[in-house]
Amino acid sequence: MKKAILISIALVFLSTNFVFATGIDENLSSKLKGQLLLQVEDHGRIWYVNPGDSKRYEVTFAGALSLFRRLSLGISNKDLN
Repeated sequence: MKKAILISIALVFLSTNFVFATGIDENLSSKLKGQLLLQVEDHGRIWYVNPGDSKRYEVTFAGALSLFRRLSLGISNKDLN
């Protein structure tokens, strides 16, 4: 009986922790839309947060041009001026 109670408490704790962590990620990704991020702890990886879907994409030297061609939104003459 004690095991069942401990397991249910652990599951409730883990599920609320997961929901809280998900909320932080969504908030952070909305703040970082359209930004390039440098992950210095992992060999200097570069990530791009796409404003369209809020997902991050790894930017490599070999694939940067094709990535930005695929994800580009374009610009209007008004914005260019």
